[in-house]
Amino acid sequence: MKYSVYLRPFKITDAEKINKWRNDEEIQKLTCGRYRKVSLEIEKNWVQEKMTHNSVEEYFSICLNDGTDEMIGYFCIRDIDFYNRRCVFGGVVIDPDYRDGSYMVDTHLLALEYAFVHLGMNRVSGSCLEEHTISRVMVEMLGFELEGIEKESLYKAHTYHNVCKYAIRYSRYSALKETGQYSLMEIAKRAKKIMKQYKQTK
Repeated sequence: MKYSVYLRPFKITDAEKINKWRNDEEIQKLTCGRYRKVSLEIEKNWVQEKMTHNSVEEYFSICLNDGTDEMIGYFCIRDIDFYNRRCVFGGVVIDPDYRDGSYMVDTHLLALEYAFVHLGMNRVSGSCLEEHTISRVMVEMLGFELEGIEKESLYKAHTYHNVCKYAIRYSRYSALKETGQYSLMEIAKRAKKIMKQYKQTK
């Protein structure tokens, strides 16, 4: 299967684009991270640190797989625990110009494959704001299961937010993959069904 994107390790030259996205309030407002503007110099130091201290977390640039190799976002896997074989997806940041299409879905599929196949993880978890329906649909259509909601767990934009905690185990991932449930057609079907359910509960 050819994906619309591929993942590669950070390069120091990625700092400029990352800095642009980090300082964009619209991009950051629905993440679980704290929003603050940072200088390009601070960003370069941060990228360098992530490139060299990657034993328990790995950062990847998301690049177009169309021959241009253009970087359109970044992604991380953190809290990598080889003893218990578990890790956490730290969220995906993608340039607003590339949020349509299969870029986000393909990024998650590549990340799942990397975590389960290459790192040998048994469990991958992640979190998102309760009100961020798009993120919730994304992880649920990929097989993540809601394990709980932390009430007023995150303070952002002068208010407290509930945080949804999701996870997927290797057995579930493997079953979905073996039965063809990760084809774009099947994922689209699940997305439509899940989105309908969310609309009905509003």
